[in-house]
Amino acid sequence: MGDMWEPSNFFCAIPDGAPVQAFGYLYRGLALRHSGWATPRQETRWTLTHLGSGGAIMRFTGDVKTVMPVAGEIADAVDWTLFDLPEGWRQTDPDAPAKIGAIIQAHPEARPDVGFEAAPISDADARAVIAAREGIAP
Repeated sequence: MGDMWEPSNFFCAIPDGAPVQAFGYLYRGLALRHSGWATPRQETRWTLTHLGSGGAIMRFTGDVKTVMPVAGEIADAVDWTLFDLPEGWRQTDPDAPAKIGAIIQAHPEARPDVGFEAAPISDADARAVIAAREGIAP
């Protein structure tokens, strides 16, 4: 599961701002990107992002070899291909939060940030990501 991550650029949504381009790994409608350092500084923080809306879903702390398989299980558990609205994947699979919760509970080694709350992404923020991805001028 989740062994087909491909390195690539993608866009992340910024609440009430222009999307930013990031680099990471893509798989099944999700992206995994390095998003900073935890304390102590040697520990890498990773954010799992929905490609369609550019919204963050989950954050982990650890090395990529440990985090990537868990992120892959999340990618495999839900259809993340709805690229229209930020809550689209929840509309497609209302059990997505429970599925994600079960996966992260089963994998404490990936050190999921269970207190992580992503900034809310509006429809306008998601549409800005779609426009950026498709090369449409604002």
